[in-house]
Amino acid sequence: MYITQVIIIICLLRSIEGRADQIQIYNTIKKLEHLSIDIIMNYMYDYKCVVWVREFEERESIWPVTLNSADVTPPIITISPSVNLSILMTDIFKFKCSGYVIQISDPGYFINHWEEERRLSLDRHKPRFLILPWNQSSPVADQFFNLPQTEFNSDFLLVEVMKGSEKKEEEDIFFKMFTNNFYEPFEIKNRISSIELGIWPSNEDVVWFPDKIANLHGKTIRVATLEYPLYTILEPLEGMEFKLLKEFCKFYNCSLGTVVDDYMWGEIWENKSGNGILGNVYMDKADFGTGAVYSWYNDYKFLDFSYPYLQSKVTVLVPKPKQLPEWRIPFNAFSPSMWAVQMMSIAFTAILIYFLNKNTKILTSGFWEERLGEFSTWSGVIMRSVGMALLQPPAGRLSSGSPLQRFFTLSEVLFLLFTTIYCGALSSILTVPEYYPPIDHPKDLYEAGIPWAADHEAWTYSLKGTSVSYLKGLVKTFEAHDTETLIELAKKGGYGFAIEIMAGGHVTHTAHLSGEMILGLHVMKHELYRTPSVTVLRKGSPYTQQLTDFIHRCLDGGLLLLWEDISLKFLSSRLQTALELSESSNHELNQPIKLKLNHVQGAFIILAIGSTISVFIFLGEKYIHLFCNKHQRFENTFKH
Repeated sequence: MYITQVIIIICLLRSIEGRADQIQIYNTIKKLEHLSIDIIMNYMYDYKCVVWVREFEERESIWPVTLNSADVTPPIITISPSVNLSILMTDIFKFKCSGYVIQISDPGYFINHWEEERRLSLDRHKPRFLILPWNQSSPVADQFFNLPQTEFNSDFLLVEVMKGSEKKEEEDIFFKMFTNNFYEPFEIKNRISSIELGIWPSNEDVVWFPDKIANLHGKTIRVATLEYPLYTILEPLEGMEFKLLKEFCKFYNCSLGTVVDDYMWGEIWENKSGNGILGNVYMDKADFGTGAVYSWYNDYKFLDFSYPYLQSKVTVLVPKPKQLPEWRIPFNAFSPSMWAVQMMSIAFTAILIYFLNKNTKILTSGFWEERLGEFSTWSGVIMRSVGMALLQPPAGRLSSGSPLQRFFTLSEVLFLLFTTIYCGALSSILTVPEYYPPIDHPKDLYEAGIPWAADHEAWTYSLKGTSVSYLKGLVKTFEAHDTETLIELAKKGGYGFAIEIMAGGHVTHTAHLSGEMILGLHVMKHELYRTPSVTVLRKGSPYTQQLTDFIHRCLDGGLLLLWEDISLKFLSSRLQTALELSESSNHELNQPIKLKLNHVQGAFIILAIGSTISVFIFLGEKYIHLFCNKHQRFENTFKH
């Protein structure tokens, strides 16, 4: 009897305890729902949508929170990790959902998928994550925030039910709120991964998503860069872009560390790896990437760009035009179009002379005479037209008032004008050196077939994908070499070399060019392309907006141009002067020089060619005449 009573009492106590547990679970769920709504309404109210990540069916949490769009301002999209997350995440990124409320057994699983989609998607945003507890044994804050993915996002909020404080009444349930330690890198020994923000709902004044960028507490910002004055100088950390980042760190309480490899700007590959500035930022080895990085289209799908600052232009140092040979001076007095007009005038005159001579009777009844000799054959009228072009009148006298006489008078006036213009043009260029046309446009460089070179393929990144045919050709003729090879090519000649002219008119450092080498080169007047510089960051970086705002302030104050001028002290002034003087407008010796035999050798060459042709024609005529006479005598002998 006694044992039976004890068993009954134990069952009653267990029943009461089970009911108390159910009440406790119910109150905890209601409290978590209240917390979630409070966080969403205060910190995600202006988002386009909020993603509610939860387990379904057999894997329910002991505290299954329910969120409805009717309870909060942004629309709620509910998903489960048990379905195809890759497809769901693609749509979520397209919808630009920036808020995430996660209550699953393994929140790290979802964060991994989110990171994977971040790398692939062209849509980008800065997310906020609210991690709700799954059960009493769910990962504590230190365990979750030791995940590598939590190092690069500043807005994590993890909720833990306070142990030992769970009560039957809802008002007695409290939650500890944790965020990730965004300030210390994972490599630090004995690093504390989580930071306790406070207790909800006791600490009503606590900001649960604090702006961690506003004060970085001395955090070291890793900058992927290269030695490229005037933009970036490594020893010491100087240059226009390092000045910008140093001032950024003064404002936001951080420090700078450099990440440098041998691949300069580098590249990013589809296998999720890369090198150089671009690759180090993409693989999260660096927070910023700077050093004359442009807004390259092909890299936008992998990285974020800051607001652009100070447009620079890329052009080419090309060989100076060579002086034209002196024998061409007689031909340079007229342009090709003028020579064409002259030849057409001679041909037109010859045709008219021939037909006027043949049709004198028809044209004018009073003049029926048809002149014979040079006016009756095509060879004769052509020679007569050439003679008139040289101001030689016909040998015989023409009948006064005849059509031929009038036409000859008009033609002589025409050719007199041609001759006068030619003599004036010739006298103006006779002792002034003439040069081949300079290469002043990218199209000229392409048509000249001169290869151009620099130290990295990045010089052509802005040209790739262009639809302009000659720019496509220039990409093919580009050659990337190391500094030693570029020095050899500069000494050898026959190459163009890419240079960058900054917004202040200064030329960036060119280690392979000296002042002496530049004397044989000139700067193309028309640039290959213009583009502003940017700083690259990981997609969705928490620094992007603050860096952009800071750049705006620096641009408004004109500081970037000032920093460019200050950085000039790290460059050779002699080289800058040589580059400034190396303009295509200064490539010629424009002062007249003394008349030499070389200046008139063209006329003597024409005379020699004409005399040689005449001699050969004369000998040919003599040979033909002798052959014909011999043939005639043979026929006469055969007849007799």
